[in-house]
Amino acid sequence: MKNIPQLNEKVLELVQTVAKEPAVADALKLIANQTEIAMQEQIELCEIEAPTFHEEKRAASVAERMKRYGLSNVHIDEIGNVIGVRKGSGNGPVLALGAHMDSVFPAGTDVKVRQEGNIYRAPGIGDNCSGLRAILQVLRALEAQKIETVGDIWFVGTVGEEGNGDIRGSKHLCANNKLDGFIAVDSTDVGRVLYGAVGSHRWRLSIDGPGGHSFAEFGKAPSAIHAVCRAGDKVADIQVPTDPKTTFTIGTIKGGTTV
Repeated sequence: MKNIPQLNEKVLELVQTVAKEPAVADALKLIANQTEIAMQEQIELCEIEAPTFHEEKRAASVAERMKRYGLSNVHIDEIGNVIGVRKGSGNGPVLALGAHMDSVFPAGTDVKVRQEGNIYRAPGIGDNCSGLRAILQVLRALEAQKIETVGDIWFVGTVGEEGNGDIRGSKHLCANNKLDGFIAVDSTDVGRVLYGAVGSHRWRLSIDGPGGHSFAEFGKAPSAIHAVCRAGDKVADIQVPTDPKTTFTIGTIKGGTTV
């Protein structure tokens, strides 16, 4: 980790060198000039409901757009990821450029986009329709400027990033394909680039009890919800390392059918 600042400087220097290449500079200008087109695409994608485990309609739209922008090798894999391959000119490394398609918001959420000046508001428009818009912008720019890469670039819309999706789309992609690099674009904070893989584990725990009337059976039938609360109290006291940064949370609690 001590060498990260030097690595950042080398990466920045390389990025700046590539950006000065005439075709790349023209591609960046094209992206800037197509802001309205890109935002319209982001709106259209956002207004296609895509809760975790039900990304099919948005996936179909992403696949159609990849084909429209020049990719002939586009398919949806067995888990629901959209994969479009832009072939390289040689035997270079294979790079995946991905963005997750699912939204944290459940089915039935109003995803209609509202514009207020230069601010666009809607559930999921940032996380992660902005990421999908960004990778499609990159594809359009590469095709428009006829930029050739030595290695293949895989443009990927992944499923199941949020909640109990447990990043299943990205995990499946990496486990079943030979990739040399993976850039995940999420919410497109242009001021931040995170380097290195982050581990993630998610569990669903269930506590069951015999139930009973909270008045009549008080003291006889233990409350499963009380047990969950006691367990959560113990979880909150777990001490974790600060280096590498380690975090945890209890995300959602559900249960019971009445008061």
